[in-house]
Amino acid sequence: MLGNVRLAWVPGDPWPSLALAAFYNSPRRTSEEIEGAFLRPRRAGHHGQLRATVTGGIPKTGGLRYSVSVDHNFAPFGAYMVGPQRSAEDSSWRGELYPLPRTTVMFGLSFDHDPRAKRVPEPPATSPSAR
Repeated sequence: MLGNVRLAWVPGDPWPSLALAAFYNSPRRTSEEIEGAFLRPRRAGHHGQLRATVTGGIPKTGGLRYSVSVDHNFAPFGAYMVGPQRSAEDSSWRGELYPLPRTTVMFGLSFDHDPRAKRVPEPPATSPSAR
């Protein structure tokens, strides 16, 4: 089973935009298991991930924007095999699963030289008499 959900609230300047994304993947097989490279291969367990992001403009800077995200993996390992051997002649060695970063914090800045150029123009107002 695989699924994801994304939610965002974009109130417009001067308020920041808030976003939340969630991802889930049920236990899955590694490519080594599918290929039959190991007698007793490992499987990756449930994988859940959650990311929250805040994005907005910095007042009085003329187009400078920021973005801050926090990403958390609930699974310690991904479904990829790593290590010195990809196929094992020794049947006792089961391979190693790729370790996932548990929590990551990201920060970014961007500058728009003409912030007005990218705004979507509002549709013209229609008067009741024009109908």
